[in-house]
Amino acid sequence: MTDQYGHLNAVEFEKLVSENGRWNSSGQTVKVPLRSLYIARAPRPTPFTKANTPNTFVMDKYFSSAMSRKQATGGIELVAMSDEKAPKLGKPAPLTSYHKDGKFISFYGDNHPVYAGNVVKAMASAKDGYPYIVNCLKRAGQLNPAQQADRDAALKKLFANLDESLTATIVAINRLTRPLSK
Repeated sequence: MTDQYGHLNAVEFEKLVSENGRWNSSGQTVKVPLRSLYIARAPRPTPFTKANTPNTFVMDKYFSSAMSRKQATGGIELVAMSDEKAPKLGKPAPLTSYHKDGKFISFYGDNHPVYAGNVVKAMASAKDGYPYIVNCLKRAGQLNPAQQADRDAALKKLFANLDESLTATIVAINRLTRPLSK
């Protein structure tokens, strides 16, 4: 669900009930208000993902296929990177096969076949993969320099909203035990 600006402000879930060991619809929905929604995706699509979004991700055995962008006539084309499965030897290619309306999904760390295995490799995936993301974000020739002040103001507003949304604050302290006496 979105607000008047098209920003996510709630998610509606279908309430399920357990009947004879199976989850079935209760016919009711629950609206959960929120300001942010984060999704953690496993290296392999879950049965739920496969059933609800078939053919969304091309798989390379157990992992999403690592893809790289290629400029093609008529737009951007994603090309599978069949390369060494080792950092420093393999290409980072941090994009999945998902490409819709000029948007991509990236993946790093243990989700990526070149970097799976340990924390050091996972950190290297971000270091090696960021140039690909920067390249996706570049819109050479599309930005009007005269509008830079407006973009800077929008960015400052975004940072302020993120600070408000993501900064933890103590709302209440409820003591559950009596104070100990000396």
